[in-house]
Amino acid sequence: MAYVICEDSNDLMKFYKIAADDNAKNNLNFIDSAIIKTISDDDFNSLRNGTKEITSYDGNNYIFSNRESSSILSEEFLREYHSFILNSLKNYLDNFSNHYLYNNVSNYVNLIKTFDYSSITYPTNGTWEKYCEDNNIDYFVALQLP
Repeated sequence: MAYVICEDSNDLMKFYKIAADDNAKNNLNFIDSAIIKTISDDDFNSLRNGTKEITSYDGNNYIFSNRESSSILSEEFLREYHSFILNSLKNYLDNFSNHYLYNNVSNYVNLIKTFDYSSITYPTNGTWEKYCEDNNIDYFVALQLP
């Protein structure tokens, strides 16, 4: 069972964390008044890899919709996106060295830093995260980390 963690009970579209399971949820830092909603593992993975997005909340459940096809258009685009990822993960690596995902995130950062951009054909048929998933690369998005 996966989770979406929201910061505002008046607007459950203001989610700010996602967790794959109870262990991941219990290792996140969030405010005491946070609202925690369960989602399916498939919906979690689709949020994480960018193929779906939450478009509404019906009072009980989140409604997911397919995102418009997103692809990596060029090596330059992927390098810029990797720079964005590295910047977003820097705070985590600098401040959470005792967190249970630290080594995995550090490995992911090292993979990005040494990635062979000539190993893929541009444009791709999906997001970087979908590429990682399809190639069994353990990846992380900022929403998963404290």
